[in-house]
Amino acid sequence: GGSGSNDSGGGMGVTGNGSFNINGPESLTLTFNQDVYLDQLSFAGFSFGESVDIAITSLSIATNITGNQTFTPAVAGITPAGNANGDFTLNFTAETFEISAGDTVVISTGSSILLDSVSVTAVPEPSSMALLVLGASFMVRRKR
Repeated sequence: GGSGSNDSGGGMGVTGNGSFNINGPESLTLTFNQDVYLDQLSFAGFSFGESVDIAITSLSIATNITGNQTFTPAVAGITPAGNANGDFTLNFTAETFEISAGDTVVISTGSSILLDSVSVTAVPEPSSMALLVLGASFMVRRKR
C-alpha cells in the first residue's frame, strides 16, 4: 500500500497532506466519510510515458492518464496542469465531481508516483442550505 500521512481536517475528510508513494503495480483507495466535491489531485515524480488510472465509483468514471497528459477516455471537467514529465495537477470543475460518503477514488499505476495532495470541498447538508437561504431572505427583508 501507499505510505504517508493524512490530516482529516477535523474528521471531515476535507484536506490531506503528506505524500503517498504509489509503487506499481499498486493502487491507493481514497474514501471519504461525508459527501465531498473533488477539487484537485496533485502528483509528483511522474515521468513521460508512465500512466496512472483513476476510477471514481459514484460517478462511473474510469480514465487513464499518460505522462503526456492524455486522457483515455477523455473526461469533461478535468483539466491537467503542470509538467508532463515531473509534477502535475488535475483540476476538477467546481462542484461537478461529487463523491458520496463511502464511495471510492482508486488511483493505480504500474510505475512509481507520489500523490502529493488531495483537495476536496464538503457538500453542504440540506439543513445548512436551508439556514443559508433563510438567513439571506432575512437580510433582504431587513434592508427594506
